[in-house]
Amino acid sequence: MSEYVKNLVLIPGLNNTKQIWDEVIEHLPSSIECYPITVPAIANLDQLAEEVLKDLPDQFHLAGFSFGGFLALAMLEKAPERITGLSLIGTSAEGESDASRELRKKSIARAESGEYEEMVAAGVNRTFFPSNVEDKKFQKIRKQMLTDYGQDRYVAHATATMARVDRHHLLEKHDIPYLFVASVNDVVVPLEKTKQMTNYAKNAQFATVDRSGHLIPLEQPKELAELMEPWLGKNNHS
Repeated sequence: MSEYVKNLVLIPGLNNTKQIWDEVIEHLPSSIECYPITVPAIANLDQLAEEVLKDLPDQFHLAGFSFGGFLALAMLEKAPERITGLSLIGTSAEGESDASRELRKKSIARAESGEYEEMVAAGVNRTFFPSNVEDKKFQKIRKQMLTDYGQDRYVAHATATMARVDRHHLLEKHDIPYLFVASVNDVVVPLEKTKQMTNYAKNAQFATVDRSGHLIPLEQPKELAELMEPWLGKNNHS
């Protein structure tokens, strides 16, 4: 029987709550203590990292999806001694580009004017794999997360993202087991952006999933859990 690390912390993306991890957790080994979190509404990644770290175990493997990957890297910078492995899913270690920053400013203005849910709903075709757009189960979860997440959290996290800096150097500096996962169909964070991190991390595995858009933990939870399982093994523990 395989042995696994004790603790796994799971951080969701923008417009997501911890609910996005529910089915991933169902497919992971039951011996692992999972800590999915809903990220608080704080408009600074370093402050968010400090706040989130307060309530977590002394040591843990860490998985961050999309915006959660930006936060996971900020946590690695703050407390590398506590993080025993890092999985970054549908995300990158790049800093915010000027073009993205301008688009985000416009999105924040729309959200603050009361158009938050309308704005996010308009992006469904870009976010999901085509055959998942009309999937009632996925869309029910998406809508519930949107309600629970809310406009204020979106504005805070979008503001935090605008100030993100390049953190590729952390992957070189900290020699822990890394797992980078991308969807071949992701147009929000293209596969190449995620794969680029393997150029910096010595102990890294890169894997892809198919038939998923950007929302990998929601759209392909079983496949993601299967990819994560070897990374969670104690024999892979640095």
